[in-house]
Amino acid sequence: MNECKHRNRGENKVLGDSVMANNIVEIGSVSDSKTLKNKEEKEKKFKGKLDRAMKDTFLEAKKRQLTRKKKTKKKTRRKK
Repeated sequence: MNECKHRNRGENKVLGDSVMANNIVEIGSVSDSKTLKNKEEKEKKFKGKLDRAMKDTFLEAKKRQLTRKKKTKKKTRRKK
């Protein structure tokens, strides 16, 4: 059988174990791609907010803020 030394501990390692280690690396790369996907989604959301802010006028922003306040007031009244 092919044997190679483990770098951290200096123990002998069978070929089957190294295949197992390769699988672990692949699993890790999958999780990395998932984090990259989440990061891209956050960047898209931020970019959309930034684009809207650039196009937005002060009055439109104020109007949107007032409508949010009205909605929250309505919700609190219904709860009582």
